[in-house]
Amino acid sequence: MIQCLVGFGSNTGDLQSWFEQSIERLQQHPQIRQLRYSQPLRTKAVLGESAIAKKFNGNQSNQIAASSEYLNSVISLKTSLDVKQLFETTRKIETELGRVRSDRWTARTVDLDILLFGDQVIETDHLTIPHRRMSFRRFVLQGAVEVAPEMLHPHSRATLKALWERVCSGRRKVLWLAGGAERLDRARLAKDQLAKTSGCPFFSGPEGWEIEIYELTSVENLMHDSIEAEDYSLLLYSDCQQKFPDAACWFAGPALDLSNCSSSFLNREIVAAVEAMS
Repeated sequence: MIQCLVGFGSNTGDLQSWFEQSIERLQQHPQIRQLRYSQPLRTKAVLGESAIAKKFNGNQSNQIAASSEYLNSVISLKTSLDVKQLFETTRKIETELGRVRSDRWTARTVDLDILLFGDQVIETDHLTIPHRRMSFRRFVLQGAVEVAPEMLHPHSRATLKALWERVCSGRRKVLWLAGGAERLDRARLAKDQLAKTSGCPFFSGPEGWEIEIYELTSVENLMHDSIEAEDYSLLLYSDCQQKFPDAACWFAGPALDLSNCSSSFLNREIVAAVEAMS
């Protein structure tokens, strides 16, 4: 059987009831064993009611949903299901409990995300495992260290406990590795835009975050440059060569791949990542 982590989230209706019903349905599955879950946390939505949400979220309904309180937990389980079968199981539970699928950052009764499936790296049209945002989301890592602290993140090869400690380190510094002239220019433009946006975590001030941009020539050269990964809390990566797992392994900490992120979503992804670490 394979050990898996599943993230639970809900922000509409009776949150505790949705959580209890989700756990009950997973426990009743004949091919799921050793289910454990972290203490449910009440959290504010990423992008909440901040000024940056109003700037980067043009859709009014998304702004309303984003201001709702969430209930979150991380579920550890062992299963003989393959990843497609587990995905179909979680989708079925979501549907049974009234989940309506629409845009990202909208209200949902139940959200069940497969965070880790053993040590596998999976990329399909419907699944990205490990979950691309789990390594820097404080509410995910806090739950993960309750149920599986020594489980390894397949990209960084760091334990979930180590990722949690990095998120809690207090360093307000982001390292952005950009490969190629076009992506380097995009990174510099985004940095300038974020620095000029009032209410943004990167706005100047004692509590502001700092972004340092480096041109990426090769992951191998990082080990020979004067860059100390431990000085940073978050790695941003954008390179057309798609060597993100290598860079994440070198960084051994929270990381976000922006290589396929469109320009219209770039700033919002970065702000959402930093706010999720706070």
